[in-house]
Amino acid sequence: MSIRNRLSGNEAIATAMRQINPDVFAMFPITPSTEIPQYFAQYVSQLAGTNVSEKEFEEIVKKSYGKTLDELLIEQTGMNKTEYKNQLKNTLLMQQYVVQKNQAEIQKVAATDDEIRMAYESNKSSFV
Repeated sequence: MSIRNRLSGNEAIATAMRQINPDVFAMFPITPSTEIPQYFAQYVSQLAGTNVSEKEFEEIVKKSYGKTLDELLIEQTGMNKTEYKNQLKNTLLMQQYVVQKNQAEIQKVAATDDEIRMAYESNKSSFV
Protein backbone atom coordinates (compact mmCIF):
# COMPACT_ATOMS: atom_id res chain seq x y z
CA MET A 1 0.00 0.00 0.00
CA SER A 2 1.47 3.34 -1.00
CA ILE A 3 1.29 6.49 1.02
CA ARG A 4 -0.51 9.19 -0.90
CA ASN A 5 -0.06 12.87 -0.23
CA ARG A 6 -3.31 14.78 -0.08
CA LEU A 7 -3.36 18.10 -1.84
CA SER A 8 -5.71 20.96 -1.27
CA GLY A 9 -7.72 22.04 -4.29
CA ASN A 10 -5.42 25.03 -4.73
CA GLU A 11 -2.32 22.82 -4.62
CA ALA A 12 -3.89 20.46 -7.15
CA ILE A 13 -4.60 23.33 -9.55
CA ALA A 14 -1.05 24.69 -9.15
CA THR A 15 0.31 21.18 -9.78
CA ALA A 16 -1.79 20.91 -12.94
CA MET A 17 -0.47 24.29 -14.05
CA ARG A 18 3.08 23.02 -13.58
CA GLN A 19 2.28 20.08 -15.82
CA ILE A 20 0.83 22.22 -18.63
CA ASN A 21 3.60 24.82 -18.26
CA PRO A 22 1.60 27.93 -19.29
CA ASP A 23 3.29 30.88 -21.00
CA VAL A 24 1.03 33.32 -19.14
CA PHE A 25 -0.64 33.18 -15.76
CA ALA A 26 -3.07 35.99 -14.97
CA MET A 27 -4.08 36.70 -11.40
CA PHE A 28 -5.77 39.41 -9.43
CA PRO A 29 -3.23 40.20 -6.70
CA ILE A 30 -5.27 42.51 -4.51
CA THR A 31 -7.35 39.98 -2.59
CA PRO A 32 -5.44 36.95 -1.29
CA SER A 33 -8.45 34.69 -1.80
CA THR A 34 -6.49 31.78 -3.27
CA GLU A 35 -3.12 30.16 -2.72
CA ILE A 36 -2.74 29.13 -6.37
CA PRO A 37 -0.45 32.04 -7.36
CA GLN A 38 1.75 31.41 -4.32
CA TYR A 39 2.09 27.69 -5.07
CA PHE A 40 2.79 28.36 -8.73
CA ALA A 41 5.29 31.14 -7.95
CA GLN A 42 7.03 28.77 -5.54
CA TYR A 43 7.30 26.18 -8.31
CA VAL A 44 8.64 28.70 -10.84
CA SER A 45 11.15 29.90 -8.27
CA GLN A 46 12.32 26.32 -7.65
CA LEU A 47 12.47 25.67 -11.38
CA ALA A 48 14.69 28.70 -11.85
CA GLY A 49 16.85 27.43 -8.99
CA THR A 50 16.58 30.68 -7.11
CA ASN A 51 14.48 32.47 -4.57
CA VAL A 52 13.81 36.17 -4.77
CA SER A 53 14.52 38.03 -1.58
CA GLU A 54 12.18 40.73 -0.36
CA LYS A 55 14.76 43.38 -1.26
CA GLU A 56 15.14 41.96 -4.78
CA PHE A 57 11.36 41.89 -5.14
CA GLU A 58 11.15 45.53 -4.11
CA GLU A 59 13.80 46.38 -6.71
CA ILE A 60 11.84 44.51 -9.40
CA VAL A 61 8.67 46.41 -8.47
CA LYS A 62 10.52 49.72 -8.57
CA LYS A 63 12.01 48.91 -11.99
CA SER A 64 8.73 47.57 -13.42
CA TYR A 65 6.29 50.14 -12.03
CA GLY A 66 8.47 53.13 -11.18
CA LYS A 67 7.06 53.03 -7.65
CA THR A 68 8.11 51.64 -4.33
CA LEU A 69 6.37 48.50 -3.11
CA ASP A 70 4.61 50.59 -0.45
CA GLU A 71 3.35 53.04 -3.09
CA LEU A 72 2.13 50.24 -5.33
CA LEU A 73 0.40 48.38 -2.50
CA ILE A 74 -1.27 51.54 -1.21
CA GLU A 75 -2.48 52.29 -4.74
CA GLN A 76 -3.84 48.78 -5.27
CA THR A 77 -4.99 47.77 -1.79
CA GLY A 78 -5.07 50.88 0.37
CA MET A 79 -2.49 49.23 2.67
CA ASN A 80 1.25 49.67 3.03
CA LYS A 81 3.63 46.69 3.03
CA THR A 82 3.42 46.13 6.79
CA GLU A 83 -0.38 46.31 6.83
CA TYR A 84 -0.61 44.02 3.79
CA LYS A 85 1.71 41.45 5.38
CA ASN A 86 -0.42 41.50 8.53
CA GLN A 87 -3.58 41.00 6.47
CA LEU A 88 -2.00 38.06 4.64
CA LYS A 89 -0.83 36.55 7.92
CA ASN A 90 -4.30 36.89 9.45
CA THR A 91 -5.95 35.46 6.33
CA LEU A 92 -3.63 32.45 6.38
CA LEU A 93 -4.27 31.93 10.08
CA MET A 94 -8.03 32.00 9.45
CA GLN A 95 -7.66 29.51 6.59
CA GLN A 96 -5.60 27.20 8.80
CA TYR A 97 -8.19 27.45 11.57
CA VAL A 98 -11.09 26.68 9.23
CA VAL A 99 -9.27 23.70 7.70
CA GLN A 100 -8.32 22.41 11.14
CA LYS A 101 -11.87 22.70 12.46
CA ASN A 102 -13.33 21.06 9.37
CA GLN A 103 -10.70 18.36 8.79
CA ALA A 104 -13.13 15.52 9.43
CA GLU A 105 -15.59 16.92 6.86
CA ILE A 106 -12.79 17.52 4.36
CA GLN A 107 -11.66 13.90 4.68
CA LYS A 108 -15.21 12.68 4.06
CA VAL A 109 -15.44 14.43 0.69
CA ALA A 110 -11.95 13.57 -0.56
CA ALA A 111 -12.27 11.88 -3.95
CA THR A 112 -10.56 8.55 -4.51
CA ASP A 113 -8.22 7.94 -7.44
CA ASP A 114 -10.92 5.83 -9.09
CA GLU A 115 -13.52 8.58 -8.72
CA ILE A 116 -11.13 11.13 -10.21
CA ARG A 117 -10.27 8.80 -13.09
CA MET A 118 -13.95 8.10 -13.80
CA ALA A 119 -14.79 11.82 -13.77
CA TYR A 120 -11.92 12.52 -16.13
CA GLU A 121 -12.88 9.72 -18.52
CA SER A 122 -16.50 10.89 -18.53
CA ASN A 123 -15.50 14.49 -19.33
CA LYS A 124 -12.31 14.01 -21.32
CA SER A 125 -13.44 16.19 -24.24
CA SER A 126 -13.94 19.22 -22.01
CA PHE A 127 -10.29 19.14 -20.90
CA VAL A 128 -8.86 19.74 -24.39
